[in-house]
Order: sequence, then structure tokens, then C-alpha cells
Amino acid sequence: MKKLFNRSPEKGIELIVQEAGKTRRYLLDNGDRWLLGRETPENKPDIPLKSEIAGRRHGEFLRISDQLFFVDRGSINGTFYNGEKLKKGFRGRANLKLLNDGDVLHIDCGDPNMPDPRCVHIKVRIKN
Repeated sequence: MKKLFNRSPEKGIELIVQEAGKTRRYLLDNGDRWLLGRETPENKPDIPLKSEIAGRRHGEFLRISDQLFFVDRGSINGTFYNGEKLKKGFRGRANLKLLNDGDVLHIDCGDPNMPDPRCVHIKVRIKN
């Protein structure tokens, strides 16, 4: 995975992370699994977040058969997908959400229409 600076790839999967007034871009160019979470001295996720409302192992991005999925790993505050809160899977199983170009993930402890200032927005860009 490469962290990008002020440019978008011509092909591939890009995550645009907006947090605390800053924007970071990540190109998911190698591997099939990327951990999203709050960074601590003991926890170094692939896509690090600073917000205290994000869990240390908040969620994961998974590439399965050339498609991108997201799964919330049981975070306390949860994850919103295009404005709707992701639900837990049946009997505690992971609930994979297929992601498409332009989808938005939102980590917040409240209503996405009235976001907490500590919230995190992640926009998905998929270019083939």
C-alpha cells in the first residue's frame, strides 16, 4: 500500500481519508487485506486514524475476486455506509459490504446528518 500525496491514480483502488481537517490518500495496490484503526504505540494499522471515536481495529478492507469489501470489526461507535449504519452480521458473523466507486464510509458516534467534529470520512475511488 502506498500513501499518496495530492494526486489520484489512473488505475486501482484509492481511499481518500478526511479527518480533523486533513486529507490523506491511500492506494490499495498490493495485498488483499488492510486494517483500518486508531493508531497507538502498540497498534500500527495499515490505514491509521487519530480520532478517539475510531476503534484500534475498527474495520478491514478486503479484496476478494477483484472486488473491494469493508467489514466493521465490532467497533463501539460503528460505521455508516452512504449514510446508513452498518449492521452486525447474523450471530456475530462478519457483515461484508461490497464497495463501489464513490461510496463513502463515515466513522462517527452520532447522526451522520449532524456529525461529531471527531468523525472520519473515507471516500472510495475505484478506477479500472
